[in-house]
Amino acid sequence: MHQGKQAVYMALLVAGVTCAHYLVSPHFGVAHNILQRLYYVPIIWGAYRFGKKGGALVSVISGLLYMPHILITWQMHPEYQVNQLLEVLLFMII
Repeated sequence: MHQGKQAVYMALLVAGVTCAHYLVSPHFGVAHNILQRLYYVPIIWGAYRFGKKGGALVSVISGLLYMPHILITWQMHPEYQVNQLLEVLLFMII
């Protein structure tokens, strides 16, 4: 598949996961746990297809898009919020 098409599909996947996070009620914790793990798919795909820079770019974009959701939605649950912020750090490590 052409690199440009793959980049578009990765961006759509990140956007879709991010939209789902913002639209799914916080009461559905299991859904949010699954959604946050779905960010790893485009991150690993980006690294595989575009190397370290591609994986780093996708992980940074994913983290930046996910961070407002963590800070706003989970502010009343600080222990869970810290867990989610550490997950974003794992995006970068992967």
